[in-house]
Amino acid sequence: VTTPSLKALQLYTQGDQELAEGKYSTAFELLRQAIADDPNFASAYLEAAYALSNEAKPRSDFMPYARRALELSPQASESERYFIEGSYYQWTDQADKAIAAYEALLRVDPGSYWGASNLEELYRGSNLVQQAVDTFVESAEVRPNSFDAQMKAAYFLAIVADIPAEARPYLERASALLREMSADS
Repeated sequence: VTTPSLKALQLYTQGDQELAEGKYSTAFELLRQAIADDPNFASAYLEAAYALSNEAKPRSDFMPYARRALELSPQASESERYFIEGSYYQWTDQADKAIAAYEALLRVDPGSYWGASNLEELYRGSNLVQQAVDTFVESAEVRPNSFDAQMKAAYFLAIVADIPAEARPYLERASALLREMSADS
């Protein structure tokens, strides 16, 4: 993420971790502090919007953060900018623009988990099922050590696309990863 402030980056990283753990109020407070330290930190604004959105706050609470992230996005990295745009357009029910932004994100950062996940959701909502399947297969290919990516590819191939034979390699890779995780613990 793009910020010149080490303190803002540390707060953002802590907030992102809290967000991943479902601790939305704590995440928001840390992200609010990151924004206070660097008022031009586009990704911190976006993560703050996600924290409020995931906490089921009204749109009027989180959209100002999303809007500010979008305003600041030209000074962020290319992948940050596309993720911010995709998120903003997804929240504002502009599926075509959100899809275009997430597709651009995956061209520059094929391993973007949330970019692929959000894009898949939009594809399914737009009845673009084959594109959703392709997104998860591509994600599994660029993230071969991700159990989650392998399982999603297997699921979408076997269940959604109804081609279980093509799902087998991803399921086998997921099984091997699960065995490794079990052996490590």
